[in-house]
Amino acid sequence: MPVREEIQFASPGEPRTVAARFDSPGEFSREYASNLSQGGIFIETRESFELRELVVVELVLAFRDERLRLDGEVVSVRPAGIAGAPAGVAVQLLAPASEIRERLGPLASGDLPDDLP
Repeated sequence: MPVREEIQFASPGEPRTVAARFDSPGEFSREYASNLSQGGIFIETRESFELRELVVVELVLAFRDERLRLDGEVVSVRPAGIAGAPAGVAVQLLAPASEIRERLGPLASGDLPDDLP
């Protein structure tokens, strides 16, 4: 799960950008296998978002010095203070899951650790 986030505020009427940073291939591969390949991502953040808010998800692949931007919609908000769960937002990516797998799959392939559940 991405542990760091950055929020970039846009001009009025423009979607905000929320970034999920991946420092290692294994970290990205785990998130890809569990969420991205199905068209979504959970990003830890204490910033406030509204349900159905349109956002731009920026995947920061620090291990490749690369950034990918995907349009998304906030589908769930988890506030701070829930025992054992980080605050954050679940974002459904707007592109079809098949397109996301085609675009991101090659970046995650071959990097899955043996102990992935």
